[in-house]
Amino acid sequence: MPNSTSKGLDTSRGRLWLLKFGSLEYMNEVMKRTNADAEYERLSKEETGSFTMLLGAEPANGIPKPIVVGYREEKGKILEVWEGERQTDFVLSGPYGVWVDISAIFSGYFRVQIQR
Repeated sequence: MPNSTSKGLDTSRGRLWLLKFGSLEYMNEVMKRTNADAEYERLSKEETGSFTMLLGAEPANGIPKPIVVGYREEKGKILEVWEGERQTDFVLSGPYGVWVDISAIFSGYFRVQIQR
């Protein structure tokens, strides 16, 4: 089932990167790539808010406890990412495997492949 590793090829720099899905390192990479994407900025220029994402535990699949990460976006730019709980405008929660599936949908957009 879900594996907590994401990997992709950064074609602009010709290097392979490997990140743990839901980690602060992963969130920082998402922020970097999202903020560099002019089309994302154009489509989300009116979006402002803070979000907590609760990735539910799946002990049978190697995720022994929930993972909590979050980010703050303002006018199409992600300004901050973090691990752990914080007061935010929105809380999105679901099983870890569902989050992996959601990320897989966007994998082409972010040039990320989710390993299962």
